[in-house]
Amino acid sequence: MTKALTAKRIENAEPTLMRQEIPDGLLVGLYLVVQPKPSGAKSFAVRYRYAGQPRKLTLGAFPAITLEAARAIGGKALRAAAE
Repeated sequence: MTKALTAKRIENAEPTLMRQEIPDGLLVGLYLVVQPKPSGAKSFAVRYRYAGQPRKLTLGAFPAITLEAARAIGGKALRAAAE
């Protein structure tokens, strides 16, 4: 099972040469996206399927959007996609 994201884990996520998507263990489909060096920007995104096609919805940048807000917004987006 994937570890749940925490504020400390997000802050300690270091940028590498490749883009990283770190999944959240509490909300399936929610990811922390860490852009490669030199920017190292962090944002939240939700991955889901709609009409059989994979989709990605970017929720916003960290720390403007907190982990709790990302889980709430991501949960709403996943429910809407399921309906």
